[in-house]
Amino acid sequence: MLKIPASLLIFLGLFLSQYSFAKPVNILPLGDSITAGIGPDLPKEALPSYRRDLWHMLNNAGYDVSFVGNKHHFADIETLDNKLKDYSPNYEGYAGITAHEINSDPNNEGYKISTLMNDGNYTPDIALIHLGSNDLLQNKPSNQTLTALEGIIAQLQDKNPSISILIARIIPLHPYDAPETEISNTLNRLLTTTWATQQSTAQSKVEIVDLNTHYPIKNSYWDEGIHPSALGEAFMAQQCFDALKSLPIMLQNQNKITLKKPPITQNLTLHLDALDINADGIQDNIQEISKETLLTIWKDKSKKHNDAKSQNTPAPTRINNNKLNHQPTIAFKQAGLKTLNDKQITANNAYTKFVVFKFNNSKKANHLLSSTTSFKGDTGTTLWGAGKSNISIQHNDNPSNFINSNNFKTGFHIVSFRYSPKQLGNLISLEGEIQQINNAVHPHQPAFTTIGYANDKFLDGSIAEALIYDKALTNDEIEQTERYLAKKWRLKLKEMTSIDIAKLAIIEDIIGNLDKVPASAVQINLFISDTIAKNGLDYSFSLQKGTYNDRNNPTKDEVIKAIMHVNSTNKKNQSSAGSIPPFLLLTVILAMIYRRFFNQHLNKESYKM
Repeated sequence: MLKIPASLLIFLGLFLSQYSFAKPVNILPLGDSITAGIGPDLPKEALPSYRRDLWHMLNNAGYDVSFVGNKHHFADIETLDNKLKDYSPNYEGYAGITAHEINSDPNNEGYKISTLMNDGNYTPDIALIHLGSNDLLQNKPSNQTLTALEGIIAQLQDKNPSISILIARIIPLHPYDAPETEISNTLNRLLTTTWATQQSTAQSKVEIVDLNTHYPIKNSYWDEGIHPSALGEAFMAQQCFDALKSLPIMLQNQNKITLKKPPITQNLTLHLDALDINADGIQDNIQEISKETLLTIWKDKSKKHNDAKSQNTPAPTRINNNKLNHQPTIAFKQAGLKTLNDKQITANNAYTKFVVFKFNNSKKANHLLSSTTSFKGDTGTTLWGAGKSNISIQHNDNPSNFINSNNFKTGFHIVSFRYSPKQLGNLISLEGEIQQINNAVHPHQPAFTTIGYANDKFLDGSIAEALIYDKALTNDEIEQTERYLAKKWRLKLKEMTSIDIAKLAIIEDIIGNLDKVPASAVQINLFISDTIAKNGLDYSFSLQKGTYNDRNNPTKDEVIKAIMHVNSTNKKNQSSAGSIPPFLLLTVILAMIYRRFFNQHLNKESYKM
């Protein structure tokens, strides 16, 4: 057995004592049903409370945090959509609970905070407390509620002498009912910074987080007058986030997040990322970005130095924080960006573009990316949309669009476009679902790229990320990149079915089988719901020569005609190959008779010898 000298153990102990190893900061969300979230007994859709928004804000900013408490996820909210259960789940929030019950548990029901912490075997580093609403609704005097809050603070400090405590000025109650609003203000007026300082110790700081003063007095911020709506929860989360990030323990905890690179980096000539505006590969410290910070230069991450500079327009481009799943995006409105290098970004014969975007206005032309040879975009190809109903590729500002995708919903989307008429075919994909594919040739000589405008027409919307490659990516490479974007921005891709994939293989044959891989018999039969396509036969040429009302959207009957043509031709060939012409048959018979006679004559002669 290996023995370690005592002197080495002492040295290691002294050495390790100088360092504290990183661990998640334990945050205790403590409160009533506003902390728990709206349950199924209430009339509107179940909501996860402000905790979900807050956790994503902290996580996206690089903080390693864990919510603690005895309640886990949504035991009281069975109707909550699973997609909303994507954050640290624990908390202490009880419908109808008062600060008096959390402090002293007069009915001995196990709600006393010291009991809860012992039962759950957890020690919070930070307590985030929103209590007092039910005390007010039950007409308990505010000074007694204040005393109960002091008792809760003392128990938390007894459990962890270094705990940081944030006490919330509670959100307004029934904003259009003056007496109850006055009652909430009665308590909130007692929650002063002076009072918080009096509750603090040398190791434990108590602070006030004001969720009341600037809470928007709008119906859309309440569910039924007491509980916040999704908008109200987002407001609460933002206020709590702003208070938490200044705490010393949080400043020590924040990590730098290294952003993953796109799966395909070869031939990447432009990469703009709203999470990394300065292009250093580290996620920006987004809590320092104000709601609408002016953007001057958006750095290119492709290392090709194609940085995009804001143009002098009436409404400059701005950085909007927490706009896409609590992550920043770049907002455009009568503004645009232009790459600083007036040089070619996309190749003349093939390129691929990706954009994560949102349109605001349903009536305006919204230009996303434009490859142009002049400032006004007189020659080039523009990825653009006509509001919320249409997105297309437009060449030379020609209103006749050759690729078109209709009827996508509001919100952020992932769109991909490949120009490769002579190799892989042109295609446009929305949320991972290929909308159109063709081989139309639109020659151009693209130079610099504009983002958010073309031909003096401006995007009214937002862009989160844009990538341009000066080559045609394969379908698999496009799918990989779309998955990278979807995971990064937490957007959902449409999963293509086997029939969708089969149809695309058939369309690719119809436009010329550019990839030299014909659609298989299995794919054809799957699309036409039949078994007439035969293994071993190449149907690509017949599909290309077929007749279609829309070559980008062939019908089953149109495809069947092309398949039957190949089958009938193959059958005739087989029939011809299997029959012997009469003259040839006669020749064979005569040859057989002659051979037999000759063999007999040969045998007789051999006997004479």
